[in-house]
Amino acid sequence: EMSHVAHKPATGGLGDVQNDEHHTVHKYGKLRIQEIDVPRVSYFFGLIRPPTSRIFWTQDPETGEKVLVRDKEERKTTWTELFYDLIFVVVINKLAHSVAEEPEYFDRYVVLFFSVWRIWVNTVFYATRYDTNDLVHKMFYYVLMLGLLGMGINMAPTYHKGYGDAYVVCLLVARTVLVVMNYLTVFFNGPFGMAVPFGIGGTLSSIPWIVSLFIDHKKSMTCWWIGIVMDEVLTWSTPFFAGQFPRFRTPVHIEHLSERFGLFVIIVLGENIVGSLFSDEKGDYSAEVYGASALGIWTTFAMQWIYFDAEGAPKRKHAMRRALPKALAWGYVHTFLIASLVIAAAGAAGTLKACGKDTEISTGSRWMESARYRLRKT
Repeated sequence: EMSHVAHKPATGGLGDVQNDEHHTVHKYGKLRIQEIDVPRVSYFFGLIRPPTSRIFWTQDPETGEKVLVRDKEERKTTWTELFYDLIFVVVINKLAHSVAEEPEYFDRYVVLFFSVWRIWVNTVFYATRYDTNDLVHKMFYYVLMLGLLGMGINMAPTYHKGYGDAYVVCLLVARTVLVVMNYLTVFFNGPFGMAVPFGIGGTLSSIPWIVSLFIDHKKSMTCWWIGIVMDEVLTWSTPFFAGQFPRFRTPVHIEHLSERFGLFVIIVLGENIVGSLFSDEKGDYSAEVYGASALGIWTTFAMQWIYFDAEGAPKRKHAMRRALPKALAWGYVHTFLIASLVIAAAGAAGTLKACGKDTEISTGSRWMESARYRLRKT
């Protein structure tokens, strides 16, 4: 098995490729790889390091075979990225609680969820290619967190009213930071790589959100829907169409990307744990409450078990390495997975609240709670 997935020796001007079984190759499948020390340019005593791609495609000058050149240093999730994820714990919590209180506004939930999810996904797509974890990128995450903090603060009133200028302004702050970082990458690296189409796409899909600030509030939701659709179409079609042009073809660190998506799943599963807990000032709980909490935590435990441990495909042949359409499908399926997990958390909270107060479970909570079991089956 190891000889089957080992590196193929290189010839010609690219030099020798290591024949050691790199653990990412063993995990994700057979691929010709050349590992090098990617030069790191720094300024001001190493505090500033321009965005640099540490993984790219090249071509063997003799055989014409494509070779993936990547940094010897493994791309791992940084502490800054983990800290950045904490703000999404707050935002997702606000969204889940809003849905639990008024589950009938499902269309508003979809718009608000996609607006938050898209910021996280675009940040990860940028970071896995260009993040150098320097002072500029740390400030980049800080300003992003400020925008997301404002979105979290205005989440509940925006959900209940169906509009919110403050929410849109905070959203545009976060989106502007992402667009600026992509253009900054183009400035340092030239018009190459995915930073070009992602920067243009982020600019275009922000226009409907800006327009919504200057029209009647009753029509603002229509602009939000247009912005969401543009975002999804441009984000997921960009790798496919831009990848047809060599100058825009920038691969991703598969091990980093899969780790980041898994960490976000953990965040939303944590919200399911919170939804499975019921607290009351009196502290007089019935056996029904304890039983419902135990079942809620068990279903959450089962979902993380299925996601992380029960994958049927060989670990060394990750979906992102089979073909571009399969890689895009793997990423996009997470959109519906995360959205369903947030609904499941809201359903758990509604169910526990009804059990604790000995009242009938609302129809909305029943539907959302059933999402847990449907999700497990899917």
